[in-house]
Amino acid sequence: MQLFVDKLPLSFEQNTPLEWVSQQLTSTISHDKAFMVTDNGNYVGIGTVWGLLEEITRQQIHYAQHANPLTLLPGSVPVNDYINRLLAVRQPFAVCYFDLDNFKPFNDVYGYNAGDNIIKAVADTLRQQVGDSCGLIGHIGGDDFIVVFTCDDWLHCCQAVLARFASQVPHYYRSEDVAEGGIYAEDRAGSPCFFPLISLSVGIVAPDMTGQCQSHVEIADLAANAKKAAKQTTGNSYFVKGEAKVGECLCGYS
Repeated sequence: MQLFVDKLPLSFEQNTPLEWVSQQLTSTISHDKAFMVTDNGNYVGIGTVWGLLEEITRQQIHYAQHANPLTLLPGSVPVNDYINRLLAVRQPFAVCYFDLDNFKPFNDVYGYNAGDNIIKAVADTLRQQVGDSCGLIGHIGGDDFIVVFTCDDWLHCCQAVLARFASQVPHYYRSEDVAEGGIYAEDRAGSPCFFPLISLSVGIVAPDMTGQCQSHVEIADLAANAKKAAKQTTGNSYFVKGEAKVGECLCGYS
């Protein structure tokens, strides 16, 4: 190849995230306007800087059209598209379904503005603990969040999210409610009931399970079942379907 080109062009595996490719290209944009695309090291085509930037812009517009207005995170449509793309190229990934416990009674007692602040706290915690190169964070509605992990340390990231969120929750309650460990509110039947402080339950579908699915619909069912299992444990907890065992529960509010 060196007989025909003056300088070897940049080369990227075809499954490399566009954001990472963009970062590499913009740092050398004055030198390299094209790059090779490979599949397991084998040449499959040529990409251009401008084509890449156009695709990133298209994706950003797509995400913005379906973004949650409260957190500005991608909604269910771009999340489902992302999962289907990963399935198409057979890239391993884990899906984690985050859901708040005791959110409705908190909303009833403290008001909708306080409830919105809790939801934004979950979004901020996910942004802080899940790196840009780890995958996609989505807010699919209400107090439900999805993280699609393409990195290997998905379980550690989930544990970090739960620990960080648990440390923040008391700041959203009055001191007397923190001392009591919760609040009194009406349950769905209208009867007075005591509800512990808000926590997160996470249903996790490990890569060996997502790899057996044909579409985001199957994965969504698995994640919903895992989340339901996690909710059987009081406090911040997670349940894993797949290669890992059920993880420990994180219940501290320090």
